[in-house]
Amino acid sequence: MGTAAYGVRSTNLYDIQFRLLQGETVLDEVSSYFGMRKVSIEGGKFCLNNRPYYQRLEQDLLSIMTVGTDDHGSGDHS
Repeated sequence: MGTAAYGVRSTNLYDIQFRLLQGETVLDEVSSYFGMRKVSIEGGKFCLNNRPYYQRLEQDLLSIMTVGTDDHGSGDHS
């Protein structure tokens, strides 16, 4: 059985278990899950698993223009 990368539309997750042994005795163990993926910047583009990934960002333009100012634009928040 092969592995598949975790992607935006294919959320392949794998179970994993770690055990700390001393001889044959299990001292501690933990179970979890993980996804395999590669995140990189290629040619100035954000890539997920070697493919360009374009994030859809939505922001309120008014909030960007008024960051750090009060309702009157003076910047005084007291």
